[in-house]
Amino acid sequence: MKKLISGRADAFCSRTLHRAVPVILLVFTAAGAFARKAPAWIDNPYSGYDEKSYICAVGTGLKSDDADKKALSDVAAVLQQNISSVERVQQAASSEGLNLSSYLVDVTTQSDIKNISGLSIKERYKDKKNGCYSLAVLDKGVASKSYSLLLNKNSLEIESLLDLAEQKSGSLDECRNLIQAYKIARENDYYAALLAVLKPAAHHSFSYGSSGEISARIKKAFGKITVSVLVNGDSDGRINAAAGEAINGFGFRTQDGAAARNAAYSFTADVSFEDIEKSASSDIYFTRCIVSWSLKEASSGNTVLASSGNSRQGKLSRAEARQSAVRTAEMFVKENFSSQITQFFEK
Repeated sequence: MKKLISGRADAFCSRTLHRAVPVILLVFTAAGAFARKAPAWIDNPYSGYDEKSYICAVGTGLKSDDADKKALSDVAAVLQQNISSVERVQQAASSEGLNLSSYLVDVTTQSDIKNISGLSIKERYKDKKNGCYSLAVLDKGVASKSYSLLLNKNSLEIESLLDLAEQKSGSLDECRNLIQAYKIARENDYYAALLAVLKPAAHHSFSYGSSGEISARIKKAFGKITVSVLVNGDSDGRINAAAGEAINGFGFRTQDGAAARNAAYSFTADVSFEDIEKSASSDIYFTRCIVSWSLKEASSGNTVLASSGNSRQGKLSRAEARQSAVRTAEMFVKENFSSQITQFFEK
């Protein structure tokens, strides 16, 4: 009887142990998975990549997408740093207060890395404790080839715009084509600098010269254009002076509209002021100003730009209300002309 019981017990233990083995193995396997070492690239992004041929960066985040974005932006930052410092120097170096100079300086600050060729996420790793890791890698060879092609394409477009500008010499169309060429040339400056970071031995010389040379051509083209200025309804000449200041600010020359000769364009404005009857229940005096202006091509009579506006100004005295209305008309002419001419060059 004891032998029978002992045999059954042995058999039971054997079966229990047999069933437990897979469970034990599973536990050890899972433990091994969580205990596996993080990949080498987390501590050394260049593990497996030659620094001469690649730019690498590791990004971290709670989510995989966050880690991807951080890694990609860190690679871009390596390229962006030198470019941004160059742009800041150029912007700070411009001390002229003219609208044209300010406009051209603003063009130099708008370039940005958007889609970098040859940049992608190569590895991802998830750690329960520390979150997600991503490895971004930029292949310098692929990027260099892409930017070289882009530089050549832009150069052809610039040459075409310069040809069109020459055909329109002495007109606003010449200025517009030159400005478009300048914008693309500034992009080329940017891509050439990128290429220098990616491939230091690379050197680009452009058939059009440089963006600086195009900028000089722009200022020369603006300086060739004469605009006659005539303001009707301007009793003390303040609106006329404001218009002249705005036009000169873009480098155009101005002439008195009443005695203008051979001006390529004419700026004509009509200004009126109306004292509004004061209400007996109010201490405020109101004056309304109405302004309209147009810029026309002298040879054809075609209107290039036009604008109009009105405003009511209220003050504690009639004289103050009138002065406020005049100042409003001045600012309207100056700011509106600058805005309209800038939009013209953007078309």
